[in-house]
Amino acid sequence: MNVFATWLLLLCQFIFSGTNANPIQISTTLGDIVGIEESGYGVFKGIPYTEETMDGNNRFKPSTVRTSSFANGNGTPLNATDYGFNCVQIPEAAPQSEDCLFLNIWTPKLNNSYPHSLPVLLFIHGGSFKTGSGSSSLITGSTFLRNKNIVYVTINYRLAGLGFLALSDLWIETNMTTTGGSNGILDAIIAIKFVKQYISDFGGNPSQITIFGVSAGARSVNMILLSPLAKDLINNAMIESGSLAQIGLGSKSMNDALKFTENVLNSENIENNITLLRSLDADIVYALSWHTPLENGLIVKGEIGIPSADGYVLNDTGLNVLNTPNISINANNIIIGFNDMDSLMGLPYYYWRDSDNIPLVPSTENEFNIYMNEYIENQTLLNNILQYYDINDYPSFDKLTNYGYFYTKMNAESCYICTSINLAKKIIENGNGDTNVYVYHLIGPQYPSVHINELSYVYNNSAINTIFYGGKMSWDQGLANLMHNDWLDMTINNKVHSDWLPFDLTNEYIMDFIDGETSSISKGYGNHRCDYWINNIGLNIMGSICVQDKTVIIPTPTQQPTLSPTTSPIQTGSTNTAKTFISILFIFLSVIF
Repeated sequence: MNVFATWLLLLCQFIFSGTNANPIQISTTLGDIVGIEESGYGVFKGIPYTEETMDGNNRFKPSTVRTSSFANGNGTPLNATDYGFNCVQIPEAAPQSEDCLFLNIWTPKLNNSYPHSLPVLLFIHGGSFKTGSGSSSLITGSTFLRNKNIVYVTINYRLAGLGFLALSDLWIETNMTTTGGSNGILDAIIAIKFVKQYISDFGGNPSQITIFGVSAGARSVNMILLSPLAKDLINNAMIESGSLAQIGLGSKSMNDALKFTENVLNSENIENNITLLRSLDADIVYALSWHTPLENGLIVKGEIGIPSADGYVLNDTGLNVLNTPNISINANNIIIGFNDMDSLMGLPYYYWRDSDNIPLVPSTENEFNIYMNEYIENQTLLNNILQYYDINDYPSFDKLTNYGYFYTKMNAESCYICTSINLAKKIIENGNGDTNVYVYHLIGPQYPSVHINELSYVYNNSAINTIFYGGKMSWDQGLANLMHNDWLDMTINNKVHSDWLPFDLTNEYIMDFIDGETSSISKGYGNHRCDYWINNIGLNIMGSICVQDKTVIIPTPTQQPTLSPTTSPIQTGSTNTAKTFISILFIFLSVIF
């Protein structure tokens, strides 16, 4: 098909689809590309950033940066008017495929009429390394570009068993280069390398790249900051509610990851053979990540969805790397933050139940004790925890009892808050001394801020706030302006507002974001409790609590997938229709985060 015919076909697609977006075409190093114009800026979606598609015999292999022409020898421009496939995941919220390594670019540059060398901001989505994509309508670049001239990028990366399965066969196949246990992180690094190499074609400055991520995306940013593969790629990073400075939600060692894979496959009577695993349906390999195997009759805590030391992205666990003196940190400025109730995903708390209809948050003292006994080995260890907390400090609100508040607050501190502070300390203690670290605590203007809620303020998008609080939390535009501008200021000027002092080991300055009027600097956060959580006993308990964390499960009647699904989740034409509000919410959040 010639260029004119391709252009005519694209024009017809826009006319008959009912959209009012206009197609635009620009020339790039890899060939011409056709995107769309939205609100005065250019949007280019579904850009393949790897040289290979990661399906078939390429499944589990490390990705590499694309260098071949978009036209693939036929001279036609790349159609970048719609998002590419999501990576394979359950539940299926959009068309998906193993051929999913795409990125999306929003830029003020249209037809070479805008200046080049604009700062670049790249977002890495969350979703427990099992769900999510870069194609949600709530994480587009529209709010950022509306206020400042920057180039904004979102990405997809491989998920679950297809992105984080550590394989001894792959270690041999790649001549002891990688086990594949962090391929999803590698994909993000390759996407950043693609941006570094080609973003000037879209008006961006390859020497001014900032990355940020939330939850699993934040942990991805952690690993990118520590990986030798990411040296000299970025300037700044923002880490929102996700830290490698822990055991439970950090990263596994290579040996532990390989052993865990062996246990999972043995439990399912699947041979640990890479040729066989490449022949299985993608949804079966994906679903391995949901499986909890038994070893000697006992449940093996952990999951394949947690990245591991693969010998390529990282040679050791994130915590061990952070404990190493004189480590190289791949950014000049880092924002690290957490939310006040980071172990919950939204209101109303009292509706949250598991697949057996059991409340996920305790409401009575008896329920609290039952829940704690699931994680804590004996009463002595439990007493060690309780000496740092007073039930009277946690009043009930919005039908959340004081025991429910106590439980979720303790969970938030052990899994997110204290580990984020520990991350800041480790970077300062053992880093190369050239990195400024800024720490924030999002408290919230009305109710305690839940997990991922900071995105509503960072993106200056009240719709995200409404999703998480169901209309209960009033919108604070002043707080949104403050946080949104800080993220932009870091992207453009490598700094935050002047009242936000950098974190140090003496004062431990933390910016408390409450609302647009009362946000201010404080010193430290619950130091006696955090000191407990980061010592060896606390870390071990944390490893149990965070991996089996009940309170971060999104409320949904959907059960975990089996390894022999009757219907493949991989579709190329249409998406499933949610039958209930909760199902819709689950799918919606899966795409966002």
